[in-house]
Amino acid sequence: MKTIKTACFTMLIAAFISSCDSDEDNDVTTVCDAKFYTMAVDVPDSSVGVFDIFEYEKSNVLSTPMALTSGNALNNATGGPLSEMLSAINPNTGEITYQFTYHPAIFKYNINSNTVTQSTFNGGYNYEYLDNSLYSIKHTYIGSSVLSDYTIIDASGSAVGQTIQNVDISNSGATTLLLFKSTSNNQDKLYYLANTKLLTYNKTTDTWSDDLLETYNETTNKVFYRSLEYVDDNTLYILKSDETIASSYTLELLKVDLSGSVPQVSVIKDLTNSLSLSANTLLAPGGDRQINAAYDACDDSFYFNYTNPFTMNSIVFEIKLISDTVNEYPINGKYLYGLDIIN
Repeated sequence: MKTIKTACFTMLIAAFISSCDSDEDNDVTTVCDAKFYTMAVDVPDSSVGVFDIFEYEKSNVLSTPMALTSGNALNNATGGPLSEMLSAINPNTGEITYQFTYHPAIFKYNINSNTVTQSTFNGGYNYEYLDNSLYSIKHTYIGSSVLSDYTIIDASGSAVGQTIQNVDISNSGATTLLLFKSTSNNQDKLYYLANTKLLTYNKTTDTWSDDLLETYNETTNKVFYRSLEYVDDNTLYILKSDETIASSYTLELLKVDLSGSVPQVSVIKDLTNSLSLSANTLLAPGGDRQINAAYDACDDSFYFNYTNPFTMNSIVFEIKLISDTVNEYPINGKYLYGLDIIN
């Protein structure tokens, strides 16, 4: 992912409000009032060290662009350079946890109080909430660049449950054992994606599952799983790019069916020609794009963001699966990190 070498960053909290159309959900009493949150950098090379909290709103008039409504500043940005950002949201308390890879601190934003606090990194990655508790995953090398043991740890750094051993990512295309995409059901299941390798931890039964969803090959199947979103206990959504043919990238939304003994993967939406940007532009080398996603179960809509690292202009894409429509919302002058939803 793109590395922004600065100790300063600006946090953007963006809220989009969407309404369920009665034609889509067949229930005129249903009103979807989801809010989406994202962090953004607007001065990536600054050393001032200031957080700005902004709010954007999106009405159900889809042609109306998002507009800046409020903001404030906090002077507590310290630590190492910014690179890939990982985030998780607690829908019960309105708390969002942000973690930058190689940054020594964890930043928490509370939606209700509009405050940011900083806590100590506990040695794990990919923070996720189960009920109101925060968990992360920690790896231990076992003498190989593609083999590791993994353990779930709590916010204090203490191990939770058993360790999954000898996890092999050699056929997944994952370039590191540290960086995953992750999600949870906010109750008892944690999901981690190392490109095409899916690890699932069930806290209730203290068991792991290890599944290779697709075999990666640099020459014949150069695929990248760029997001992981929880839909229900039997379903996950993944944004996939296929970059096997250099001049003709493809972009697809996948459904992972977990109802059987072996996960089944299928394409539910081909996005290659559905966006204002081509897949090659969206995924062009040189910036190694930061792409984050979110899913709104209320109206079965999938969202992901994109930032051009050279112009610092961003887009949030909305994929409404019931009506099979795509909408786009520009946010200019901001480099987006994370995308989280709360209803």
